[in-house]
Amino acid sequence: MKPSWAILLDLDETLVRTKAIEAYRKKRDWSRIHQHFDQTELPMHTLKFLERIRPHVSLGVVTSSPRSYAERLLAYHQLSVPVLAAYHDTPGKHKPEPDPLLFAANRLCLSPSQCFHIGNDVNDIVAAYRANMIPILLSWNGLPEGVQLVPGSTFCANWQEVLSYLKSRIEESRR
Repeated sequence: MKPSWAILLDLDETLVRTKAIEAYRKKRDWSRIHQHFDQTELPMHTLKFLERIRPHVSLGVVTSSPRSYAERLLAYHQLSVPVLAAYHDTPGKHKPEPDPLLFAANRLCLSPSQCFHIGNDVNDIVAAYRANMIPILLSWNGLPEGVQLVPGSTFCANWQEVLSYLKSRIEESRR
């Protein structure tokens, strides 16, 4: 039976900590970036989180990075996701526009209202809100100063908080 919910994850600084290669990313020095994947890491308990939710939801990754980079980074960390929405999938329409999220939801054959989007940046939250998805701001260092959450969004500081929130929202929808 196909899950009736999806979780769409932002890639950089959400699913994978990539701060160490950010300078190369800003320069679009892709060959150097690929050589330094060993400086990236999964946030604590990421694999455990994915293992716990995988049987209950469909998964996707939505990134403003090029597909080749995203695929290589996911493969490096041995992360398998059935849907990847990357930079060139929605030409000229990137977060905070909703298009990349809608592209991923369409590929998963789910309505946007059946999708959570988890990201670390205000653009992730705005894009999810505009796409009629449930936005979750996940920041490993606490709520960024000055960030205002959009209506219907929530803030989480770790995967356990995300898991608790997901469970409560999904249970609430069944009532």
